[in-house]
Amino acid sequence: VILRQLPFELPRLPLAAHFPTLPRLAAEIGSRLRLERTPFDAAHAYAQRAFSGTAAVMVQLLPPARLLASTYVPLIVEAARRAAARPTPHALRVLEPPSSEEPAWFLEEGPPRLTLDLARRLRRTLSPAEAAFLLREWDRASLALESRGLSPVAVCPHEIFMEFADAQNPPPGDEQLAAGPVHAWPAFIVKLRAHPVAVHLAQPRRFVRERLLDPCPPRAAADLPPGSPPGLGAPTAADAAALFAWLCGGAAAVPRELSVLVGGTLDGSRALTRAAFLDAVSPLIPRPPKPPAAKA
Repeated sequence: VILRQLPFELPRLPLAAHFPTLPRLAAEIGSRLRLERTPFDAAHAYAQRAFSGTAAVMVQLLPPARLLASTYVPLIVEAARRAAARPTPHALRVLEPPSSEEPAWFLEEGPPRLTLDLARRLRRTLSPAEAAFLLREWDRASLALESRGLSPVAVCPHEIFMEFADAQNPPPGDEQLAAGPVHAWPAFIVKLRAHPVAVHLAQPRRFVRERLLDPCPPRAAADLPPGSPPGLGAPTAADAAALFAWLCGGAAAVPRELSVLVGGTLDGSRALTRAAFLDAVSPLIPRPPKPPAAKA
């Protein structure tokens, strides 16, 4: 067990005492994995990083059933088992689904290092063409999961992962990624979490459209409109519009010809489907160069 000492004390959640302890996890997992433990904190409350050899994996921790609605634990178990049985390249894989009807944890592959948020920071300023390209790849991943009956519930930029498709070569470094436009990067796929477990329990990085586009703190729960919490369920056209504006660098950086469309989609005055919004921004994406014609 690796205990990482931090120079400051992180906030503790009231539920900390109800989760499986590190010794219990070590006993159940045995010698298969090496556990790394940071203090139980609000930023990573429901996940424990571990290593299988040199590969990082995530132990997703679950609170006891007595703290959840009676219908919720079966949902968690079914979702994780379904994701494990029908893996898709666009989802973080469930490596080991819950083994009991009242599970304390399950095992998920470690997420790739590159995220949509990191891609934006590496490029510093994304062009509208790059923003549209990234949005299209996110939408393709979402559609792939939805076609499998899975819900891409995590749409926060920190939870949208990017993995380079060429497993035979090392991934490009930060300097290489920063030097060229995103649509010129080596081929990659977008990966999302495709089950409700870790996202629904705590939402430490919940996708809130206002948080993406407004530096002010998110509104109090009493001020939020009724309905599902933001970011849960199938992504909407407004989610896509918020991601596009955020990728561009804010609403003011959205191309003038799209500003009315983006603003209307965000405030609900334009009733668009997600597909229709993607159709509207996709013309910004540069077409790949045609291969040279073969000589006669």
